[in-house]
Amino acid sequence: MRRSRVLSATLIVLIFLLAAYGFWDNSANDLAPTKGETTPLTDPNKIVFTEGSNSQYFSQNISEEKPWTFAVLGDTRSDGESGNTGVNDVVIKAIANDIVKDGCDFVLVPGDMIYGYSKDNLSAAKQFENWKTSMNPIYNAGIKVYTIRGNHESNCEDAYIQAFGADNPDNGPKGEKDLTYSFTHKNAFLIGIDEYVNPHKVNQEWVDSQLENNSQQHIFFFGHEPAFRVNHKDCLEVYPENRDKFWDSIGNAGCQVYFCGHDHFYDRACIQDDSGNEIHQIIVGSGGAPFMTWDPFKSKENSRFKLEYHDQMDYGYSLVTVDGDMVNIEWKAWNGSSEPTWVTKDSYQLK
Repeated sequence: MRRSRVLSATLIVLIFLLAAYGFWDNSANDLAPTKGETTPLTDPNKIVFTEGSNSQYFSQNISEEKPWTFAVLGDTRSDGESGNTGVNDVVIKAIANDIVKDGCDFVLVPGDMIYGYSKDNLSAAKQFENWKTSMNPIYNAGIKVYTIRGNHESNCEDAYIQAFGADNPDNGPKGEKDLTYSFTHKNAFLIGIDEYVNPHKVNQEWVDSQLENNSQQHIFFFGHEPAFRVNHKDCLEVYPENRDKFWDSIGNAGCQVYFCGHDHFYDRACIQDDSGNEIHQIIVGSGGAPFMTWDPFKSKENSRFKLEYHDQMDYGYSLVTVDGDMVNIEWKAWNGSSEPTWVTKDSYQLK
């Protein structure tokens, strides 16, 4: 009897301590077996203590999701001069090696991987092969790569699908299989949109259906063309009404980021949708293509367009860190040294 009282007292103290630290899960009491019954413990996050006919479950956050990362790089093509491979091998390899060091789960590439049109009649298939060779550090590390076509791949659809169709999810709309797609990773939902089946437009009906069925906390979109013009005129702004429907749809769904390229520099801008939701258009066209110049002080951008950071002198890529409900996006740039040294030049945390 005395030993029983000691055990009971010990158990009470243990229950009190666990409850004090937030581990108590009252909702599990309904699962307690009656005397003589046993209940298998099917939830690895819960520990069961049993005394007599009462069982109490205590919840532990032992499987709490750890922070995870992914990278975004675009416009890795060459300048198209005679004798080259169609890609900027040096920059791609440098970025690929650093992404491996970052420990990324996957990489998004929003188009213009290759030059496409070759003075040496270098086939698109060969240029894609060269691109994959430059990305070998990433592939060899087992990091998944998800690509979207840019305008430089718009005339070589067959070669693109041959090269990347097996890597892209096969769940896109009719006529856009392996070109437009979506996938879920941990607590995020990602949608890659092709903008060349119907030039400068997205498949809005399909986008709406994807967003309606999403249950993940974070949403990321990526496509080649900016939704709001920065440098190139040929972008989603060619059809402003369609563009605004797209922007409103992703804003209303809770998406705060649209990654793109096309313009050969890094640019981050905040652009509200019609409901006032803030969405960041992040141009990551700094992957190796010849730099472009753009003067934000002379531009006549959309009045909703709020420039937050711009760099047209450095190669680089975006690194996204997801930590529960927090998302941090940084842009890592090659500092110009002969041996690549990467520095964070822009960093922003989603609200």
